Formats: sequence, structure tokens, C-alpha cells
Amino acid sequence: MKNIMFFHGAAADIKSFDEKYIGQNFEKDEEGFFFTTNTNFEVVKKMNGEEIYEDMYSAGAYAINASKKTGNSPVVYPVFLDCKNPLTMEDIIDDYCLSEKDPFDGCTQQDFYDENTENILELMKNKNKDSIMLDWNNEIFAVVFSPNQIRFALLEGEK
Repeated sequence: MKNIMFFHGAAADIKSFDEKYIGQNFEKDEEGFFFTTNTNFEVVKKMNGEEIYEDMYSAGAYAINASKKTGNSPVVYPVFLDCKNPLTMEDIIDDYCLSEKDPFDGCTQQDFYDENTENILELMKNKNKDSIMLDWNNEIFAVVFSPNQIRFALLEGEK
């Protein structure tokens, strides 16, 4: 998975990832750093003064939501992840006996993860996996647990 670029939405000037900041903006996220291949920033409509995003789980939407909490500017960071032995869709489909056609029953990978975090983390540990990589509907949702697994993508012209 080294050649796939992932994105992390934030409202901070991140120079490096640090475990002490896990859960700072989204309290339910107590373990791991979250990434996606989805960078969509598009606002579909406004409802009751709130923007509704085309995809609430994109790195862009996370960045904007974090900026609303902190008052800082939203930023999307491109990164590469070092996932040597990730827990995959196949592991979850097999373990949960899910349908291969629609394993999340219309939900997103993120919704499924949020609803089953403890079980997924236990499954990951039992299978000696180093990360989570859920590839579904042309999007990969990834969770890594060490800052050493994250490398910022160099911007054009940087060495």
C-alpha cells in the first residue's frame, strides 16, 4: 500500500503526527490516525445554516468540521502509509459473515468502523495486523496506530 496517496483532514499546522492529539477533534476516535483516499470538499446544500457536504467522510469535510471546532483554517495533508499487514475488507467479511456484494448494508466503511470499533480493534489484534485498510466503493478508509507508519507526501519541487 506504499504507492497509494491518502489524505488526512485537519485544522492544524501538522508537522508530524503525535499520539497525544488522537481524539482531539472527534472524541470517539480514541485510537489511531484516520485517513482516506477521498478529498471531496464539495458542499451540496445548506440546511438550517449548516453546510451539508457531498461526502461527510472525505478528508475535506473532516478538515472543515475540525476548523469549525478550533477556528483554524482547514487543511488536507497528503501522506503515504506504511501498512505491512493491514486488516482488510476480506478479513472483516469473513469474520462477520457479511455479504460480499454489500457488506456494510448501505453504510460507509466509516459508519461500520464507528459502530464496531471495539470488535474491529480486537479482530485486528487477534490477527496480528498493524493497521486497518477498508477498500469499498472506490474509496479506501485507513487507520494506522503509530506515527512511524505515516510519511508526508512531498510537494512538487521538494526533496
